[in-house]
Amino acid sequence: MYATFKKEMGQGRESFRAGEEEHLFGRRAGWIPWLLQDEMDDTSPRQCEPYPWHVNIQTALLRPSIRERYPNVESIVVDIKPKAKDNFLVCELQDVYGYSDDGWTPLLWRMRHLPSVSKLKRKGGRGKYIESFDAPLDGDSAYVFLYTRGSVEDGRISGDWTLPGPSAANGVLLLPDVMAYFIECIAGKSAHATGA
Repeated sequence: MYATFKKEMGQGRESFRAGEEEHLFGRRAGWIPWLLQDEMDDTSPRQCEPYPWHVNIQTALLRPSIRERYPNVESIVVDIKPKAKDNFLVCELQDVYGYSDDGWTPLLWRMRHLPSVSKLKRKGGRGKYIESFDAPLDGDSAYVFLYTRGSVEDGRISGDWTLPGPSAANGVLLLPDVMAYFIECIAGKSAHATGA
């Protein structure tokens, strides 16, 4: 489950308020392709494949075009195991790195683990609104590799930007140039990782 929240800082804690379930994937309704397109409109209007890119979620959510539509969204939270009965894992999405090429985009997510948060709960047990919660400020970083069917052509999002369906090989295939890019991002050595 993915949800957007307003954040309030407290003494050693953050409060996540006004949660609403959202889609991160999909060309029409997905936050990741939407934030990437918004960034490309300003920085890379004619971008084509191969395209290594980075979206810092906090910075992207502050962009005027995003704030105009969603003035209270300050965070994207991911419930990694939404159906788990125990052993929960809830994280705040901080960075999305992508390498769009040949109609596909391998993704690297950098997230901050939100310790002591058991799971995201729907208000009233159903619907798209999520109960508010508090979390300490000191969560460890976690990384996830994913890939999506979709890419970039002439500065525009192309393809459907959906996750592949179940198959015998759902692992992320990282060719050497993609793996080198993601390693640089994790180490903070890429111009994309440093925001340059």
